[in-house]
Amino acid sequence: MSFKSLSATLSLLICTVSILPAFADDGIEASWRHQLELGLNGASGNSETINLHLGFNTDYADPLKTWKFSSAYDRSKSDGDISANRFFADLKREWIWPQNPWFSFLQGRYDWDEFKDWDDRLSAAGGSGYQHLKNDSWDIASRIGLGGSISRGDDEDIKTPELVLALDLGWIISEFERFEFTTAFYPDLDETGEYRNLTAVNWSIKMAETRNLAIKLGLRNEYDSDVSEEQENNDFNYNLSLLWQI
Repeated sequence: MSFKSLSATLSLLICTVSILPAFADDGIEASWRHQLELGLNGASGNSETINLHLGFNTDYADPLKTWKFSSAYDRSKSDGDISANRFFADLKREWIWPQNPWFSFLQGRYDWDEFKDWDDRLSAAGGSGYQHLKNDSWDIASRIGLGGSISRGDDEDIKTPELVLALDLGWIISEFERFEFTTAFYPDLDETGEYRNLTAVNWSIKMAETRNLAIKLGLRNEYDSDVSEEQENNDFNYNLSLLWQI
């Protein structure tokens, strides 16, 4: 995928997020949360390395619906060679049924990775979810649905119908500390036994002196059972970044 195409995709995603406030209902008690992430580290000596992490997240919640958008760009360079160069953006919408633990959802995701078998991948899914626990400290829900993905590359586009099985967990440990875990399995409906898994873990600690700043540790792993011999099944990455809540 060319830089021009990636820039156009980023512009479209930014426009999409910017119009989310238009979907908020006036007169309904709601909450917004916007976050920027920046992580940068390097080393110089026997080898020179530099790692860059940028992220933007926003979510909206009211008694009838939620929006959640997350995105990140990661780039690593060692001794002049780029070893990682990836971007993702994920948008999820949930419809909440008052006085009922069940809800419905739609979710779309875009992935770009310079070192994958494919150039970029679009995926979307929809279905139902169940709220197992929700209080001031815990938010635990599971989701099931149907969807599909399109992986685009130099040779051909690969279209895959998929089942979605997901678990989302949020834990507000204290006024300053938050933990989030989400995992989603995507079994291939055409090829029995083939599946993808996306797992993310985020742990953030607010700085006492400045409540809008936090330190965040993020872990992400993508597993794909169907990859070429040159690729690993697991693609694991982590980052330590400064989180700014705006």
